[in-house]
Amino acid sequence: MIWNCFLSNKAIRYRLEAVAALLPIGVFKLLGLERASAFGGWLLKTIGPRVGVSRRARNNIRRAMPELTHAEVETIIRDMWENLGRTIAEYAHLDRFKEPAYRDRVSLSGAEYVEALKDKGGILVSGHFANWELMPLYLHLLGYEGGEVYRHANNPLIDKWIVKLRSRAIQPVQIPKGPKGAR
Repeated sequence: MIWNCFLSNKAIRYRLEAVAALLPIGVFKLLGLERASAFGGWLLKTIGPRVGVSRRARNNIRRAMPELTHAEVETIIRDMWENLGRTIAEYAHLDRFKEPAYRDRVSLSGAEYVEALKDKGGILVSGHFANWELMPLYLHLLGYEGGEVYRHANNPLIDKWIVKLRSRAIQPVQIPKGPKGAR
């Protein structure tokens, strides 16, 4: 009962969530990019399929692709969690992807379509494939100007950290989704 009252105070809850989220980022920073990415992928690939939200993912995959076997669905679920774990771990190293030594880790599929937009402008739409944070970074490094539309995190402290990191390491222009970003 006391614990519920304690956590109902949003300011306290937000601070605790931020510590719980940013502490692993600090650990990932200490591990270096390769080990952090591998460990983050392994960790979430191991834990993720067991959490409740994976049930929804399984149901969605079965509805979208009923021809898949149980084993194929489970492979997709594990791969999804591994990708998320790697992406989270790589947040600790986003600023390093600007360095020439790390650029060869990123490739752009469909570069010819992006090149066709040079001097014309356009809107690029992407999904959460691999490390989704790297596409806008890569385009910025190639000299494309623009902005990145994002959905804010539910926790304002974490949201502030993510926006600051993205602005510094990836794309200076961050556009919040919704009416606020339309201004």
